[in-house]
Amino acid sequence: MMRFAVWAAVSTIEQVEGVSLDSQIQKSTERALSEGWIDTSLRYIADGYSRTGYVNLSDAEKRIPPLGDMLSDMRGGKFDILVVWNYDRLGDLIVMVATDFRNNKKQLFSLSQPTQIQNNYNPYMDDSSFIIQAFAPIWQRQRIADLRRKWEAGMPKRVRDGLPTGNLCFGYRAIEKNKPPEIVPAEAALVRMCYDLLMEGKSMRDIAAACNATGLKTKRGKEWTHTIVARMITNPFYMGVIEWRKVKVSNGKQTRNPVANRIIADGKHQPIYTRQEHEDIILELKRRFDKVQRSSYYYPFSGMLFCGKCGSKLYRGNFKLKDGSRSYVIREEYKRSCYTYKYDFIVQKIVDEIQRSSLENKNKRDVIATIKDYTAEIKDIESRIERVQQSAELGVYTPTQAAKRVGELQKTYEGILNKQKENERLLQYQVEFSDSFDELNQMGWWITNDEPSVVNRMLSSIIERIIINNGDVTVEWRTLESGA
Repeated sequence: MMRFAVWAAVSTIEQVEGVSLDSQIQKSTERALSEGWIDTSLRYIADGYSRTGYVNLSDAEKRIPPLGDMLSDMRGGKFDILVVWNYDRLGDLIVMVATDFRNNKKQLFSLSQPTQIQNNYNPYMDDSSFIIQAFAPIWQRQRIADLRRKWEAGMPKRVRDGLPTGNLCFGYRAIEKNKPPEIVPAEAALVRMCYDLLMEGKSMRDIAAACNATGLKTKRGKEWTHTIVARMITNPFYMGVIEWRKVKVSNGKQTRNPVANRIIADGKHQPIYTRQEHEDIILELKRRFDKVQRSSYYYPFSGMLFCGKCGSKLYRGNFKLKDGSRSYVIREEYKRSCYTYKYDFIVQKIVDEIQRSSLENKNKRDVIATIKDYTAEIKDIESRIERVQQSAELGVYTPTQAAKRVGELQKTYEGILNKQKENERLLQYQVEFSDSFDELNQMGWWITNDEPSVVNRMLSSIIERIIINNGDVTVEWRTLESGA
């Protein structure tokens, strides 16, 4: 008697069309039993695995565990027939899988493309199965292309009609297919609570803890985290706006789509907060992000201090002393601990040394105001961009190739412009700051009380680095040799 196993695989769209995993398994089992085959109870389910793009079967077996299990059992003789709802359930792998089955004298049976099953299987007497299986990938690709065409046409229209395109976000539930969703009062209250706590200055972790204290779970039934909260409250859906194609997939990687490439429309659903409140959220999060970005300048001399013994960069840290107390100190970047310096003590020594060596190095500082001129490089990039555009007009490049090349050159061009602007800004700092440097009587107060980013930017415009060696401080001033 012939023994059978079942293979099932499905995508989200296909589940909607009535070929879910359960449906495939049920129909395949019923058909096999009706043929009088013996059920081995072996079920191989490939849910969420891509079955396309493989050049050999061994790679597919490694990356798709259900496929590896199925082929291993087939080669081990655990079943004689594998029943599938449609050959396209094996994707582009169908031809390679079918060849492996033929080599092991096992058979594939499709409910959608049925062929005659042989009791004593002879692969050389099975041309019809081979032909159908060879054409299955073509049918599958045509079917996927048709689904994508419908998707590309239907989704923009749905957005412009003010209707959501996918799973509803937290705070809403669906009523009818072509009707706007309605608000879930308890969930909407939690969204409003997140907004209020954010505006009060609470951290994302505190807000997540407050959400968990309500007992409400996320849309997927999980606990709230700071990342989930941040993603939720920045969703424009809550201010009544629907966006489609917020992300794009290229080479298997997902990135955010530029706003110009998205489809955006006002939704027909009831918003939970206003557009102004949404803007308030974005601005508050940007303010916090900018503060984090400035953290490298949080203390004076950040990035300018180096150990005179091993050359490691020094940073300010919180250090536990032998008596158990804690003190702010300057320590090495890689914690090799050549020396550890009390912060307040060493800062005062640095200030004293800067003031002492300022007059001594006055002549050197006079020649600092020389910066690199990027004008020639800028003109060269502009010329290259123009040549690429001319080549495209002559047919040397395709429009796609030309656009890609111009994009690369434009990126380089913008980088050089930024360097030019940065050098001009640095020169301005040098001139303005150097003129008044010798007369700065309140330097110690200025360094420890002014905005650290300003202090560091201005000091680094005229100081190359500050070396600390066993408590001794050496200031290396910028010169023509060190560059601006």
